[in-house]
Amino acid sequence: MNMKTLAEKIETIIKRNIATTRMRDFYDVYILYKLYEEKINIETLKEAIKNTSRKRNSQKDMDDYDEILEDIITDEYLRQNWENYLRDNPYVGDLLFDETINVLSEILNSIYK
Repeated sequence: MNMKTLAEKIETIIKRNIATTRMRDFYDVYILYKLYEEKINIETLKEAIKNTSRKRNSQKDMDDYDEILEDIITDEYLRQNWENYLRDNPYVGDLLFDETINVLSEILNSIYK
């Protein structure tokens, strides 16, 4: 499991906040975490996220991840985009948007709290 890939997807979601149109990133973070949860080393992922956010100048965004996730989960436009993504991508199944946010929150809480 490449921690850099997971870190970049997480950073992108947080940095773009409610302006994101990349529903695939939400799915990817969710599925990668669920598939490789036992193999993910949180310290390695933490370092990858720190490096990514430093390189992309998004450290402040990452520090505010909990507020940003709250904005994302309550945004109706993103919820509609998720429903469109589900409709257009049958492989996603009936995965709820809230479940993807819960996984993001779980990952980020284990790193930042």
